[in-house]
Amino acid sequence: MMRKSLKNMLSAHGDLSTKRAAGLGGLIVIFLCYAYCCFKGLQMPDVTEFLSACCVTLLGIDPVADIFKKDNTKTYNTDTE
Repeated sequence: MMRKSLKNMLSAHGDLSTKRAAGLGGLIVIFLCYAYCCFKGLQMPDVTEFLSACCVTLLGIDPVADIFKKDNTKTYNTDTE
């Protein structure tokens, strides 16, 4: 199962995006860091705000990128009846 998911993620025609996997992995690590610092009473480093913004961007960048893709498959009916 894990090998199939990894192969699917790394293939060109896979359903699982590498960007989404990286964003989700980064968010999990940041949440674990937040929990650790909360329980230990430590202040989080300032770089975690930037990293969390990057991870969220990786998770949601596909809909924005789809706007700029050209769709040459549309055919328009130019016949008039």
